[in-house]
Amino acid sequence: MPHEFGIAYFWAVRQMAADGTTTIRLKGLCRGMYSTDNGPGWLYARCAEQILQAQLEFVREMGNVR
Repeated sequence: MPHEFGIAYFWAVRQMAADGTTTIRLKGLCRGMYSTDNGPGWLYARCAEQILQAQLEFVREMGNVR
């Protein structure tokens, strides 16, 4: 769980299929990203931008690996 407000935290899950292909899912979350009613919180836009930038960098690092 995120510990600081407005700072994106990430975790990755790697799954290997029977045919040997691997899928990596990158997930991100910020404390303060969502309100108590599960709507956007006061830091949603800031956190979403951090998560998007990390996702784009992850894709660049992986290149054309499929």
